[in-house]
Amino acid sequence: MKKNVLITGTDRGLGKALVNIFRKSSLYNVYSLSRSRNKCNSESDLSHFTFDLNVPNELRKNFPNNISIDILINNAAVYIDDPRKQSIKSINNIQNITLDTIQETFNVNYFSPLELIKIFYEGFQKEEKKFGRIINISSGMGRLDEINTESYAYSSSKLLLNTTTIVYSKIFSELKEDIAIASICPGWLKTDMGTKNGLINPETAAEYILESLQLTKSEFNGKFLRYGENLDWSTKKI
Repeated sequence: MKKNVLITGTDRGLGKALVNIFRKSSLYNVYSLSRSRNKCNSESDLSHFTFDLNVPNELRKNFPNNISIDILINNAAVYIDDPRKQSIKSINNIQNITLDTIQETFNVNYFSPLELIKIFYEGFQKEEKKFGRIINISSGMGRLDEINTESYAYSSSKLLLNTTTIVYSKIFSELKEDIAIASICPGWLKTDMGTKNGLINPETAAEYILESLQLTKSEFNGKFLRYGENLDWSTKKI
């Protein structure tokens, strides 16, 4: 039986690559979620939800309760305070970053993923499922050692996202069912967010994420994965 996978942030970049690679597999039914609908998610065999993750309080009452999801991939993210895309004079460091920037970043990168995880787990329990996977697309910048005066909103939002992986992995480790959660760092991607200087194509990252679903519960649950490497939650290893 095919497994249902929900992928957020599918209108471009890694999310779009994930939709394409999962659709090529005969093992999955794909559900996409993004702010808009584009060519990638207008295919007849693809179920799409148009939703703005900047309003996480609206998620629960608008998300269809008749959809059974086996795999959740929290990919959608914003990087508003990216110093690479601004002049030196307007860099958003912690001193001059606006609360609106922090709020939107946290809404999309942390609060909405957390709400989707809660909805996912409630469905898992209600339907008495035996299998479930949650992937939080994170970043090495979400480690304590990586947080600095710049990119504060983005880094701290990914740090918080990682805490959901840690906490839910402890819950899932106590269950006999094959349900697990992991953070995955896809590396520096060649996307709009990663810029054209990125080192990794989104298709390569999508392939790795798909392959990660073959890991066992013990290999997957509570891990911070990056292309076969298990990252430390706090420290960047030299």
